[in-house]
Amino acid sequence: MLTRISSKIIIAQIMLVLIVAGSIGATSYLIIKKRLDQSQSNTLLAINKSLALHIQNYLEEIQDNLHIAASADAIEGYRNTFSTGTLERHFIEFGNTFAKISYLNEAGREEIKVVNGKMATNYKDYANAPFHLNLHETENEILIHTPHYSKDLQEMGLELGIHLVDYFDEHFGSIRVTVPLKNFKDLIDSINLPDKSFAIITDGAGNVIYSPDQENIAQPLTKISTNHENLMELFTDSSVFHQHISILGKTCTVSTLTLPSKNWKVLLAIPDWEYSRPITHIAEVMLIIVIFVTLGGVLLSLIFSRAITKPISELTQTIALIIEKESFCTRAKLTTNDEIGDLASHFNLMMDNLQRKQNEIIRANRIKSEFLANMSHEIRTPMNGILGFTNILVNSEMSPEQKEYLTLIESSGVRLLDIINNILDFSKIEAQKLELETSKFNLQNLVNDCAKIMAIKCHEKNLEMIVSISQNLPENLLGDPGRLRQILINLIGNAIKFTKHGEISILVQAAERDPGQDPDTIELIFLVKDTGIGIPQEKVGTIFKAFSQADGSTTRKYGGTGLGLTISAKLVELMGGKILVESELGKGSTFSFNTFFAVADAGKSLLEMAPQATLLELSVLIVDDNFSSLQVLAEMLHDHVGEVEQAHSGEAALSKLQERQFDLIIVDIQISGMDVFTLVEEIDKDPKNEETPIILLATSGHRGDASIAKKLGIGAYLMKPVALQELSSAIQAVIGVKRSKAENSPLVTHHLLEENKLHILLAEDDLINQTLAIAILEDKNHQVSVANNGQEALDILKENKFDLILMDIQMPVMDGIETTKAIREAEQGTGRHIPIIAQTAHAIKGDKERIIEAGMDGYISKPIDVDMLFKELRKHV
Repeated sequence: MLTRISSKIIIAQIMLVLIVAGSIGATSYLIIKKRLDQSQSNTLLAINKSLALHIQNYLEEIQDNLHIAASADAIEGYRNTFSTGTLERHFIEFGNTFAKISYLNEAGREEIKVVNGKMATNYKDYANAPFHLNLHETENEILIHTPHYSKDLQEMGLELGIHLVDYFDEHFGSIRVTVPLKNFKDLIDSINLPDKSFAIITDGAGNVIYSPDQENIAQPLTKISTNHENLMELFTDSSVFHQHISILGKTCTVSTLTLPSKNWKVLLAIPDWEYSRPITHIAEVMLIIVIFVTLGGVLLSLIFSRAITKPISELTQTIALIIEKESFCTRAKLTTNDEIGDLASHFNLMMDNLQRKQNEIIRANRIKSEFLANMSHEIRTPMNGILGFTNILVNSEMSPEQKEYLTLIESSGVRLLDIINNILDFSKIEAQKLELETSKFNLQNLVNDCAKIMAIKCHEKNLEMIVSISQNLPENLLGDPGRLRQILINLIGNAIKFTKHGEISILVQAAERDPGQDPDTIELIFLVKDTGIGIPQEKVGTIFKAFSQADGSTTRKYGGTGLGLTISAKLVELMGGKILVESELGKGSTFSFNTFFAVADAGKSLLEMAPQATLLELSVLIVDDNFSSLQVLAEMLHDHVGEVEQAHSGEAALSKLQERQFDLIIVDIQISGMDVFTLVEEIDKDPKNEETPIILLATSGHRGDASIAKKLGIGAYLMKPVALQELSSAIQAVIGVKRSKAENSPLVTHHLLEENKLHILLAEDDLINQTLAIAILEDKNHQVSVANNGQEALDILKENKFDLILMDIQMPVMDGIETTKAIREAEQGTGRHIPIIAQTAHAIKGDKERIIEAGMDGYISKPIDVDMLFKELRKHV
């Protein structure tokens, strides 16, 4: 890994070697390249000068011979006598110098011509030729004609001419000579040119006089090159050395010289790749040297770094071993006498101190854990005695004051015992003395009981609670139901606490059975999902630690000590499983854990609970806009009724009902797009559906829903989450019963199927009355919250939802009448109406009117009569 110090040292040394070797190599290369480049250019220029000198000498030789030929007496004799013999013999003497030589008279016609040393008779007339006209106008100067193909020589040639005058400077003719261009090739070939190089000769106007490719002769130089601007530079300086010029399709380095004669240019070109070959060779050699130097440096770096990092690596491995095995007995080896050796020595001294401290901490923690574990028994025994005897005394004959005191003692004892239980559970975990009990329990009942207990809090926050229990699970198991309930309630409570909107899902299913697993044992997987605030990924690993929560502000905002998940994780571990969490910030969390239980009744599962034959023949339509809830209900009824159809909206339900008839309709009371009671009215418009039994499912009830349900002939009104047995009982109750819209028609509710558990707000300032009311209500499993005056009641209502309010009329700060008016004012426009029952000490004339006028739904007189209290509750809830 690059994060290791050994890697860093090696990399640093390699980088240093590369930088040094690279710098030296690059500098050396640049210096050598510069010198080679200069040497190459000097060599090319020297060769070009030699070539230019040969060409200049050759031109001067030709011009000298032409002057000699033009100044001979034979020409003057021929002019006076017109005797050709003397002039022919004179021209033949220049046969080795000129391939062709001819005399043109004043009119421009050839009169004598010698070709390749022999007389020719095919005289030509050049009177109007530009070259002849130029000769006619030029005195005592040799003119050079552009190269062209000579028919006489049957090859390319270069023509030169000179004007002839007499003693009186009168023109009497001219001499023209032709030199074969191959003479220039022979002249160039005589020079030892660099390999792959070539020469080009141009006149002063840039026309090619000689080129290796004869097709380019007499053509402008710009036609054989693409670097016109660079070529122009070649013709502006007398001596130029230039690179990267394209000539004859090759990118070349060019040296050019200007000849004194007629301002000719001699270009010596060599391809760039050939010109750069020595430099490339040097670069390759330098690269090989740099590679070998680098490899040598790397090897030395490895040897040197190993000497430094080996003791450090050994010390690191020692530390890793200590961390992995949590062993403070391991010590580092002292292998060097330098600073690293001193580091290892001091590390060992530190470990000695840590080991002593660890032993002290272990001993102290063991004493503390043993003390707390022992105190568990010592505390529980007297607490159980106190609570047990208090309960006996409460039910015995005694004065009201004595009973009140005992009731307060009992209540305080229960709350204290809950706190002590959590602390002692944690202490048992630390002391490793927490043990599980084994008893027979019904899995479905346990899970549904947990859901029912927590459903009130779920309803308060308007959350959907979904319970899905796989139907192929055993009905009864052997294990510790109390600890399993403790885990589930804790996880569900956390899910509700940290979820503002959405749903809470509780799923139970069997894990895939391993081949070697005991057939009488089953592994269950529990999942508690929410759509809450989620947990940051960096905090997921800390939430199962004691006294820890995902955020320090969580305790202030949501409460809790942080022990719940720690205890739950340990309980799951004792059950043979492991608790996990998956979460995404802002999108919710999923807590999952697996447990192992023995099967109490082998072969008997929830799926095998035989439903009544009448249910197996039913076709059921389920209507719910919550997809998860819809799926759970469908799966729950799948094996207990004949056929299940699903609809995600009221419109979809009506569409299915038009296509066919169902034996039963189950509708969630809160569906989007259409009010559920409107849906029922639309269903009743179709004669074939008006007698179809309907069951309503509600997350939380509203005042008047039951009355409306009765008027519409709805058969059952149940609260979510609904268990299979509860739903099955309701179906059996409504099937076969003719729908009736009479006011006294029966309505199957939770009140009929089981005792309705309400969340009640008690607004009461008198402690005795509070104690009495709480005792009566909680005896029927109702949940009670207390407000000591009207203002407290309003504050509590802002944060919580209740099924009913018991309102005392006479209270400090704000009495019951004022409080009720404030509640009804706040409800205006919301569609909500919470039943309020007044508690009044004196039923004097006018009290009932004032109570009804304030917006209360009923009242009871003090002292409270238990039967009258529950009769009034059933009337309004």
